Amino acid sequence: MNENNYPKKKSEDKPKEETTPFTLASQKVMLASLLFSKEAPEDIQDIRPKHFESVVVRDMVKLACDFYEKYSRLPNPDEYQQCLTTYLNSKEEKDLPAPRSEYLNVYDEVLSFKEEDFEPVQDSFRNFARFQAHNEALDKIIEKRMVEKEDYDGIQKLMTEAYATGSRGGGLVEKDLSEVPENLDFLVKGRIPKGGITFIAGKGGTGKGAFTMGTIGAAVTTGGVAFEGEQLEQGFVFLFNEEDFESTVLNRLKNNAGSVENLKWLELAKDRDGFSATFSLKHNIPLLIKKLKQVPEALLTNSLLVIDGIGTFMGMKIGSDAYNDVTVRNVLTPLSRIARQFNMAVVIIGHFNKSKTSELVYAIMGSKAFVNISRAVYAIIEDEEERERHYFLPLKVNSPEFKNTGIEFVIEEDTDKIIIKKELSPEDVADLKAERQPGQQRTLGAGEKARLFLEEELRRGGKKPKDLEKKARESLVCGRETLYRIMNRLRKKKLAKSIEDGFGNVVWVWIGGSAGTKEKSEEKKASEDAKRKVDEIRKKQKEEIESKVEEKGETKTEEQKRSPEEEVAISEERKKQIEKIRKKHQ
Repeated sequence: MNENNYPKKKSEDKPKEETTPFTLASQKVMLASLLFSKEAPEDIQDIRPKHFESVVVRDMVKLACDFYEKYSRLPNPDEYQQCLTTYLNSKEEKDLPAPRSEYLNVYDEVLSFKEEDFEPVQDSFRNFARFQAHNEALDKIIEKRMVEKEDYDGIQKLMTEAYATGSRGGGLVEKDLSEVPENLDFLVKGRIPKGGITFIAGKGGTGKGAFTMGTIGAAVTTGGVAFEGEQLEQGFVFLFNEEDFESTVLNRLKNNAGSVENLKWLELAKDRDGFSATFSLKHNIPLLIKKLKQVPEALLTNSLLVIDGIGTFMGMKIGSDAYNDVTVRNVLTPLSRIARQFNMAVVIIGHFNKSKTSELVYAIMGSKAFVNISRAVYAIIEDEEERERHYFLPLKVNSPEFKNTGIEFVIEEDTDKIIIKKELSPEDVADLKAERQPGQQRTLGAGEKARLFLEEELRRGGKKPKDLEKKARESLVCGRETLYRIMNRLRKKKLAKSIEDGFGNVVWVWIGGSAGTKEKSEEKKASEDAKRKVDEIRKKQKEEIESKVEEKGETKTEEQKRSPEEEVAISEERKKQIEKIRKKHQ
């Protein structure tokens, strides 16, 4: 034991040659491969000069790496000899870490390996890099007393990263396509596929989690009906949820006729202090696989894995690799493999970002990898006028076996009960998506265009629904579903209604105001009427006074024509008339 009471590593007890295959001779062969091997550029990424034991070999490897960094290629033997000569001549003998002759001797020895078979050296580079990464990981574990602190999650992370060092696979291979199914298998037909990831996105508070657990989740736990009447087989719902409000999630399940007994809410095991670290897709996937293997295969294929709040469980730092497409794909690929391995459905729930984009599908989470790796991507949006009304819209599907229609549903405020209203046509889906462009100032949506179109047309007179539908379609205003949806709203607000004309045809007519058009014109008309009536009263009073003056033969000026009493009486009369007019038009 050393002075800190920690066990020494084996590398501290014995020379390197006795404990590893990476002897001084093998390290010289690695150096030679940098000059003579065609595969050397591939190996350069695994090289760390500090890992070489001999100070001479370390310096000479660094010269090759510096040349590669400067010219994006490795030097040939002549170029390397020039670099070595320049390096040795730039220093006094006393400033070199070893005699000049040792550098020259190693170089001569390296040249003797010119005809060597360097293919095995490729694996040596990777193994050497991995071996040194393991040593560094062990040093950190000991230095930070991670075993003593029972930081097993941190230990696993360090060792996993060490093992990944130098791993680039064994070249290109062909995928085994013999077991690829001809047709997609669905948990919910045409909506939620098995063997792949489904992404459900939306703004905060739009009911993403409530919809997922209240429709798909509840149906899975009981073998009930989902969406438009699709009968499901019973299975489990495995849930990772960023919220700590267990009662909220459980009530969503219960109020939608789900079974709490078949809900498996997963989290990492607690430590001795009762603390549970956050599950990480980047580091804890083996634990998830182990858990799923405990479930019978026939039951597992009918089950659903839900990750609600995917950003929380990625295991990445926000603002750095969280928005790196390559890193996101590397984290999510094992999750996609789990879906294929167990032929089960995986749903991840995330949010829209605030970046400016012309389409909803490109506004998800901040990385295209979330969309690209998913078999299907959906959005949940709420109606801007009726907040309890929501829409489930397809954004991306990669097979004609998926439905291109949406779903209109309502979330009951007190219970989170999901009530499916109807299936939305592809036209209606397109209209609704066009209205919701995150990160941009809202343009006039299809619903608003439909309202203005109906108001303008119906003010001119009653119109047949079919004629309006045809004109709206030809004018690219909206589709049939949107037109009828907006007309129903206008009926509820008593702005429009359906009547029969003299020939027995149903027509739509306008009966109310509008958003600021008719009201303003009526206000202007009332103001003009009041002004006209005041002018009429003044004119009449003036004529009466002039008539009286003429009768008496008086020739007074305008001021002299009226006595103070008459002026007061006229003024009072005017006030009464004006007030009467105002009340009438309020």
